[in-house]
Amino acid sequence: MAPVGETKDAGWNIGVSKTLPYSVPELWDFITSTEGITLWLGEGAVLENGSAYKTADGTTGEVRSIREHDRIRLTWGCALSSGSWSALRLRMRCGW
Repeated sequence: MAPVGETKDAGWNIGVSKTLPYSVPELWDFITSTEGITLWLGEGAVLENGSAYKTADGTTGEVRSIREHDRIRLTWGCALSSGSWSALRLRMRCGW
């Protein structure tokens, strides 16, 4: 039996949830703005569905899918990671 959080095919899966006092459209507008993208991915990243991105510090990845006001799925890796990648899913939903 695999340890908690380890998947059969994709490695480790970790979930984190945070409730914020903002509406989904407010959060979406911020996280997809230049300022928001710079805060969580780095300067120079552009979120375009299906495209690769590269930040000023060498972080690279691919935007796998974007569903407006719902979720963003992307890969993330840095120059120091020796070719290993992480997958990220950012999901927004109204829960308060």
